[in-house]
Amino acid sequence: MYYTEIMKKKKVKNDVLKLIGRIWIINIPAVFILLFLMVLGKLSWLSALISLLCFWAISAGIVVLIFKDLDKFINYLNQITTSFGKEQPIFRKGLFSSSRLMNAFQAVSRIWQQQALSDAHILTHLPDPLILLNSENRAVFVNKAAQKLFHGFSMETLIQTDSFQKALLKIKEKTQVFEWQMQNRYFRVRLDLLPAPTRKGGMVEVLFHEITDFKIFYQKQNDFFANASHELKTPLAVISGAVETLQGPAQNDIKAQKEFLSLIATQTHHMTDLVKALLNLVRQQKNDSHPLSTSLGDLLKQLIHDLTPHARVKKQKFILYTKTDFFIRADSKELYHLFQNLLDNAIKYGQENSPIVISIEEKNHKICIDVKNQGPAISKKDLPRLFERFFRSQTAQKNHIEGSGLGLSIAQVLAQKYKGDISVQSSPKKGTVFTVQFPIESKNP
Repeated sequence: MYYTEIMKKKKVKNDVLKLIGRIWIINIPAVFILLFLMVLGKLSWLSALISLLCFWAISAGIVVLIFKDLDKFINYLNQITTSFGKEQPIFRKGLFSSSRLMNAFQAVSRIWQQQALSDAHILTHLPDPLILLNSENRAVFVNKAAQKLFHGFSMETLIQTDSFQKALLKIKEKTQVFEWQMQNRYFRVRLDLLPAPTRKGGMVEVLFHEITDFKIFYQKQNDFFANASHELKTPLAVISGAVETLQGPAQNDIKAQKEFLSLIATQTHHMTDLVKALLNLVRQQKNDSHPLSTSLGDLLKQLIHDLTPHARVKKQKFILYTKTDFFIRADSKELYHLFQNLLDNAIKYGQENSPIVISIEEKNHKICIDVKNQGPAISKKDLPRLFERFFRSQTAQKNHIEGSGLGLSIAQVLAQKYKGDISVQSSPKKGTVFTVQFPIESKNP
């Protein structure tokens, strides 16, 4: 209470001194005129004193009215500056304030207010994470995307990295961009120095753009080319060695020539199949067709008919179970290729004298096609990677089963093209079951 009274007295004293100073400034010309008249003898010192007091009284009135009004206007501007983005203060007009000027100024301030709120809304709901840091590298603004990104994590994990610290040192020269990894996610981080500090002291803008999908795609592309090169390199090396042998030591050996020519034919056939599979894989990823409905029952019956001679070599037989026919809006050739890959695998990995069972039924509002064979179980370690391009399971390598490692990958691409999916289960007792699921379109149209 005592402190408040002291501050009030101090303010009154400052106001009085300010008023006296303003009066003196206004009356300086009058003082010189009165002194000049007194020197010329036109005015007595008493008249000059009375005139000066009159001038002071009039000046005091003008100063109190005009400068008080100006002080109100200045305080109003200060209020807008300190409360920018909040509720707009109300200006109460003084005696000399211009109504048109104030209306125009208030209209502009309302526009600024709306723009500030719009900008704040955009930054808050920006899909990319955004952070504003002050001079002490503390966050003074964090939008919703950034809050979600750093949920459960401290921002120090980013700020303390060498890349971030180096970017801060160079930020005055130009905008800095670097890559940053957070667990299994990758981001391109951009640092900008703001032209002026924000109301909360924000000086550095930190914007995040996620590039995880790009990184994964880039890695898969590199793996694809590496695997394709490796798969082509082996048969080419075998063919090259066979040709050199035929041109050299086996040039006159009829028996050796037949053996090496057979080897060349086998490896050439393997390369041809590999190239066809690669072309099919690229072709199936394009989705620009407008297919008609295809009967699953008719398609699988045709496929079983075509593959039966191949299955007879291992004394296998196909069994098809279906109570009702289902139709899928898909290209019949692509569906044929999808199930051909699955049935080919069932023949390759199935035991001799064992059935290959195919069933079609509705489960959980989806069309489910199961392809089951009795053969060596796929290891749990291999199951998650079974649909990767060029991946060969331990079972295939152990039993020397030929293949490019692309069949299941192509089947998965085709299933996903028509909003389907493929899963696999394998055990020593129950065998291996590949399940293809499609959304239900219709039955018996």
